[in-house]
Amino acid sequence: MNAWSSSRYQLLTIDHQAGSFMPNRILILPEDVASKIAAGEVIERPASVVKELVENALDAGARRVEVEAVEGGKKLIRVRDDGCGMSQQDAVLAFQRHATSKIQSAEDLFRIRTLGFRGEALPSIAAIAQVEVVTREADADAGTRVVIEGGAVTDLKEVGCPPGTTVTVKNLFFNTPARLKFLKTDATEAGHISELLSRFALCHHDVAFSLVHNGQEILRSAATSDPFAAVVAIYGRETARHFLPIAYVSPSIKIRGFISKPQITRANRSHQNFFVNGRFVRSRALSRALSEGYHGSLHGHDRHPMAVVMIDLDPELVDVNVHPTKIEVRFTREWEIYSLLLKTVRETLESAQLTPHFSVPHLESAVLPSPPSSSSSPASASSFGVALRQAWQQKAVLTQPDQPPSLDAPPPPPLPTLEPKRMHLTPVGQIRNTYILAESDEGLFIVNQHRAHERVILEQALMGADGQPIQVQRLVIPFAVTLSHREVEVVEASKEMLKGLGFDLDPFGQNSYIVRSVPLVLARCNYEEAFRDLVDELVSTATTQQLDERRKSALITMSCRSAIKAGDPLRPEEIQKLLDDLMQTESPFLCPHGQPIIISISHFELDKKFERI
Repeated sequence: MNAWSSSRYQLLTIDHQAGSFMPNRILILPEDVASKIAAGEVIERPASVVKELVENALDAGARRVEVEAVEGGKKLIRVRDDGCGMSQQDAVLAFQRHATSKIQSAEDLFRIRTLGFRGEALPSIAAIAQVEVVTREADADAGTRVVIEGGAVTDLKEVGCPPGTTVTVKNLFFNTPARLKFLKTDATEAGHISELLSRFALCHHDVAFSLVHNGQEILRSAATSDPFAAVVAIYGRETARHFLPIAYVSPSIKIRGFISKPQITRANRSHQNFFVNGRFVRSRALSRALSEGYHGSLHGHDRHPMAVVMIDLDPELVDVNVHPTKIEVRFTREWEIYSLLLKTVRETLESAQLTPHFSVPHLESAVLPSPPSSSSSPASASSFGVALRQAWQQKAVLTQPDQPPSLDAPPPPPLPTLEPKRMHLTPVGQIRNTYILAESDEGLFIVNQHRAHERVILEQALMGADGQPIQVQRLVIPFAVTLSHREVEVVEASKEMLKGLGFDLDPFGQNSYIVRSVPLVLARCNYEEAFRDLVDELVSTATTQQLDERRKSALITMSCRSAIKAGDPLRPEEIQKLLDDLMQTESPFLCPHGQPIIISISHFELDKKFERI
């Protein structure tokens, strides 16, 4: 008897001293508990149900998919398609655990060409909801109606119905109230469903999609052979006209889709859509390749392009079963796909003359000018300053990295341990119209002018200009914006706050608004882009922050958009005013995003560097 058999035998023997069986520590869970655990891995919220059902509809060859939801999908979700339908036997088997029509052998796991496989979707939904399926094959005389509650079939009969399948899910999480209480508001959950269906429409443009929430249609996308028509339907004609088509074809991989011009960007990556073999995925490699393709073209490091990128490749080169929700994938040749996407994006922008070209000399050719002698005239000193600035700019170009930066950013430099309100900074000049060089009794200071102005604007806004409301600029020509359903819900919920920030907006058709005024601080910048950034910020913080925190986040976004930018030349009096205002703020050393504003070099450090001590 081996060690494992011996220990197992001992667990099962009678403890003669205690006169009873020793209890086992490892137990087999009851079927209903195991089913609910499996459901929790796949079904996180109502949008998860919609995702699984729509994927099944597309795998069934549907050309029309209609989604209906009530109370954000908590009370009811209904997905109707015109696909191939199911026989009565298949309709019952589909709700058995590990039942699927999409694989037959273990080898099929490595060449999955469908959207819906993981083997747990329908049984998982049925374990935590009341489900009804009405389905009919095209050549069948009658359809089938199956009712499942808590994972058990409670009704099965023949019915008359059109070809296709209709799945109705009622009272999601009715038997798991602990999960139900963690769902967000109806508007938020409906927004997730709308966002999900929008992605399906972008990739599967040859299928018609519609979404009705609480009896109101909030999304409709017609079936079309033109993928650009789907981009117009989802993002609106005004935004879509700034998209460029991308294309790359080889025997092993095909890349197609659309990317935005550099002037159309967003404050986060939520509008970057990547699809692999028709499946929406999140991939750090693809996102990084897209960003690197725009290197040098975007105005600001915190801007992100919009994109709809579809990649088709051999299923054996990608693993879609990394995560239960199938939203993450693993590539066999990730670096090759990264390089191809980066090359495709960069060539598209270059052909449209939207990306800069750098002629980079060898590093040895960048020679710094000799410093002027002590007898140099003011004119020669000025020439030296010009030459020094040119050499600095050249060095900055030479040191731009060719490879993607490390994901682990270095820690910020230590902050000066000075008392700001007792310090007076005297400006010396600007470096690359980006950094302000200043001096004081304590030493030398380099100030990031954009971050400094951000801090000043934010604290002035938070103080409310001595209790007065934010100044507003009425627009001679109002502008219109088209938003997604989720963005509309957030804007409607934040209307009073937006008005208090200076935005006067009115509904203008479905999912559109007319903006008639903006805060005065935004009047001289791209206020339409600033408004979109603000909406992105409100969406990202809608479920994680209280109203006061969301208002502060909005003010931070506004201060960033209205602040002086890198590259803006400043007059000496403007530099002095900015430094004086910065020194009066509560936190002059950190910008609102937590990044350093000032780098200091003390007189002691300068003397030590020049070996004077």
